[in-house]
Amino acid sequence: MAIAAIPFDRALDLVSDTDAGTYRFRSDGSVVATIGTKNGPVAAPVFSYRVVSPHSLEIVGSDGHVDRWTGIRVEGHLLHAECNGRARTFTIRKTTVS
Repeated sequence: MAIAAIPFDRALDLVSDTDAGTYRFRSDGSVVATIGTKNGPVAAPVFSYRVVSPHSLEIVGSDGHVDRWTGIRVEGHLLHAECNGRARTFTIRKTTVS
């Protein structure tokens, strides 16, 4: 099952005053991320993901923790989703990282 709303090989930058988050979904089922707190600690894990429906997915950590993104939709250069019950907006930008 494919999820048309996820722009592969693009960076998704979280729009937030307090949290830092950049995600790059790859067609091989991996997600390269930078997550943390603005002006604070960040981590750069690699996750895997699985598509649950055309507008939702699960991001899975090596420890088995699962984040659920639902209601995914793209409007121009923005991606909107409910991430673990919280409304989130990401900007979509081109990246040279493959």
